[in-house]
Amino acid sequence: MPSISKQSLQELRKLEQQLRDAQTRQEAMAAGVKLLNSDQPVRLDGQPLQVGDQQRLSSVFQLQVGDGEVLEIAPGGGQALEDLEHTVQNAKEQLTTRLSALQVASVAAADALLEQRTALEQQLAGLGAAPADLGELTRQNDALQQRLADLDAELQELEATARPWQANSPLRRRHASRRRLP
Repeated sequence: MPSISKQSLQELRKLEQQLRDAQTRQEAMAAGVKLLNSDQPVRLDGQPLQVGDQQRLSSVFQLQVGDGEVLEIAPGGGQALEDLEHTVQNAKEQLTTRLSALQVASVAAADALLEQRTALEQQLAGLGAAPADLGELTRQNDALQQRLADLDAELQELEATARPWQANSPLRRRHASRRRLP
């Protein structure tokens, strides 16, 4: 089982959150392009764009209308978007590297492993406490054995003073059958 600690899980969650934040900013800066109507062919980065087609682009792209018009569009201000793309890529790489180092496929898998590890550690701690409980049971058993020996001695004294015809009484037979504890 991979060694996942609370600290490493928190680190994974932080990296995952940084990636999500960067992707959200990237998506917010993306430009939406939808061709509503055109009497000329329209191409988006060289690919034909049909009426009703909709694209969401987060990098610089070219829009060609007919044979003569070409527009270059930089969503989110150009350089800021490029920086953000670099940030997203960097965050992905950091998260992937950390997941790989911990030998897990995802943050959710790491979370599940930590839960399993914690449960197993609690079970082990419970097993470690068992000898103390066993020791207590042994002390109780010894005390009960001593009490039984004392009662046997007392019974023998009583029997010595009793008449011989009472030696086979039901009380004596019942006590004799219960003398030994397992």
